[in-house]
Amino acid sequence: MEKTPSKCVEPKALRRTVQLENLANREGWRPMIHSPTGSKYVGYWHQNDKHGVGEYISRKDWMFSGYFDHNQPFKYGVSAFGKGRNMYDIQYRGEWKDGHFHGQGHLHFRNGSIFKGTFEYSKREGYGQMWYTNGSYYEGDWEHDLRHGMGFLVERSGNRYEGCFYKGRKHGRGVYFLLATGQYMNGIWDKDMCVSSIMADIPYRQTSCMPTEYTINEVKLDNEAGQVVDIVETTSFKVEDCTPCQNSPIINNDSSKAGMAVTINNTTSKLK
Repeated sequence: MEKTPSKCVEPKALRRTVQLENLANREGWRPMIHSPTGSKYVGYWHQNDKHGVGEYISRKDWMFSGYFDHNQPFKYGVSAFGKGRNMYDIQYRGEWKDGHFHGQGHLHFRNGSIFKGTFEYSKREGYGQMWYTNGSYYEGDWEHDLRHGMGFLVERSGNRYEGCFYKGRKHGRGVYFLLATGQYMNGIWDKDMCVSSIMADIPYRQTSCMPTEYTINEVKLDNEAGQVVDIVETTSFKVEDCTPCQNSPIINNDSSKAGMAVTINNTTSKLK
């Protein structure tokens, strides 16, 4: 006896709560989504996390546009501060990691200063250039957000320092160029103060703004004893290679090399 075929059973309709849960699971591209906190996001999602290319605007009108990795800015992106009427001032443009500036990038400070260089977890680290609002410019090494290592600083007046920096200050061996008088100081610095130096003329002294009336002869020293061994009548400008900060007698407290000759009012004396 043949059996009659069983009836085709249609699947039950999903309950309304299950439908809402499926709609709430964010996966792939989604248009603008407004959160209860007031922030907005448009872009890609993965397992309810912002993941991929997207644009996020916080409640305080801070914006990030770029790549996300599980809700954190990642790889490359641009952040900006809102200034009203959908207008923004760029804060940072460059590489990111775990929500921090990390790698190469440009940072714009709110006071107008600009930094271009390397970051490590939102701190200036390694080599970088800094343009200050007061007209100064620095290029060189950074560590923990401070000028640290070898670099040169051009001040607003045009005077220039080349040498060692330690925790944001001139510290160690360095050369300071006084462009207004056409002279330079080559010596040792301690916390932004020159404690021992030799002053000499730059070849273009007479073309400077306010050249000195008399030339200053270059003084040569015996490196070991720190005593004057020769005075050169015709100065030929030559900047000695700056030693790293850690080799400075100031930092290492090496008193045997701390004595140097300094010229003040055309009188040469030895500093102890």
